[in-house]
Amino acid sequence: MDTVKYHKWTKEQLIEKIIAYEKELKISGKNKKKYVHKQRPFDITKYNQRPIALKIAYLGWNYYGYAAQDGENVETIESHLFKALHTAKLIKDRESCRYNRCGRTDKGVSAFCQIVSLCVRSNLPANHEDTEANVKQSQTEELAYCTILNRLLPPDIRIISWSPVDKNFNARFHCTYRTYKYFFPAQRLDIPLMQKAAKKLVGVHDFRNFCKIDPLYNSHYRRTVYTAEIYKMNHLEKNIKIPTKKSSPFEMYIFEVCGKAFLWHQVRFFMGILFLIGRHLEEPEIIDTLLDLSKHDNGKLGRPSYDLADEFPLVLVDTGYPEGTFQWRLEDYFGHDPIYNSKNFFLNVLNLWKKKQIKA
Repeated sequence: MDTVKYHKWTKEQLIEKIIAYEKELKISGKNKKKYVHKQRPFDITKYNQRPIALKIAYLGWNYYGYAAQDGENVETIESHLFKALHTAKLIKDRESCRYNRCGRTDKGVSAFCQIVSLCVRSNLPANHEDTEANVKQSQTEELAYCTILNRLLPPDIRIISWSPVDKNFNARFHCTYRTYKYFFPAQRLDIPLMQKAAKKLVGVHDFRNFCKIDPLYNSHYRRTVYTAEIYKMNHLEKNIKIPTKKSSPFEMYIFEVCGKAFLWHQVRFFMGILFLIGRHLEEPEIIDTLLDLSKHDNGKLGRPSYDLADEFPLVLVDTGYPEGTFQWRLEDYFGHDPIYNSKNFFLNVLNLWKKKQIKA
């Protein structure tokens, strides 16, 4: 560029030249198209899919139950789970991932052992088999499902572990038992009388008088209860001798019930009636009466109405499946990860428990 001539220009000429340059720059800038980087859409069909099971723990106090509710803008455990699965691009959609759940807990109910089955994206080849010989390869090369999902889930919903499962596995229909615990203070209840009444619930019965009737979900009401017992929470042994006198109102007890499956609100109906018995407002024989449907046919006594026990002390603590169904993996090889590994998981739970204990 010849800059010598500018020394001979007047001030007015220089200003005029600068203005001309500015106009040229504005025009050339308008003609330039901004380059926008377009992110390629993620194509999950290019990846292998594999069936797995997830073991989920959650505090249900702040949620409207486990199951997602179509058409309603409410927070549920399942809605958060699927949001995380979609965000992590582990599934295409709910319809195609063959999703099944062990059970649906009600609003406010918690769980430590909810099991779901589904097909998710995998890093391993389609012909991979989870044998003892290549289990190490599977753990180190496979996606860290627990870590990925726990990063996206609220702190009161945690994926405890995952397991490869058979392609025909169904978390609902392959479950052999479900165990619930209901925590309650003694409040001068007659614990021995409640224990006597709880034993009457064991067996195969028609429990239509112990549930919320919904013809859309239930066509029959026969269910099997394997065990039903009450014991003090601080005692590790469930067969400890129940005191004969009324308990201190500050002592905590557990009603534990195990069955094949349960009806809607069935455990809370159990507990509502047991509370009445513990307060001497009903006799233990009321359970025999409610189980004897012959006394309620043809309008003799009609269907009784009892108040439900509160939902927040109820916890799904265990679910059973045939031996060899699972190979649970805790992702210990991610030892440096602050969000999830087996040690940090329990530390996170402990910290959450401390906060809840202080608030209580």
